[in-house]
Amino acid sequence: MALQYKIKEIKNMQDTDGNVIYSITLLTGRNTTLREMGELINDKSSITVGDVEGVVKQLIDVIVQQLRMGNTVTIDGLGTFWLSAELKNKIKDPDQITGKDIRIKRICFKPCPEFKEKFKDISITRFTSDKFVTRR
Repeated sequence: MALQYKIKEIKNMQDTDGNVIYSITLLTGRNTTLREMGELINDKSSITVGDVEGVVKQLIDVIVQQLRMGNTVTIDGLGTFWLSAELKNKIKDPDQITGKDIRIKRICFKPCPEFKEKFKDISITRFTSDKFVTRR
């Protein structure tokens, strides 16, 4: 099945002539759960659904532990995770900044080239039905 996209019209506030620009939004189908992924893996191997769930849950715990220690985490064939941070409030004097003034902004992920390559030949078609919902 091909990915589907929807075209959105965007008003260009910097263009005084009223010209319009367009962007696209990819649409997604339903969410695949960890259990369902375990079943898919089980169908292709001798690994049980419970084993898949257990390993993934432990992997999540280890990733969290490593990120909390300030490390990046690279999973070969998938990509790298890291944290980004920001100040909670604007502070004018850098000497006044403490750890309490900082919060985690995002958990970042960058796919490795091998993982991205698997999507290079993906088929993408224009949205034509109501069976998909936009993921925000």
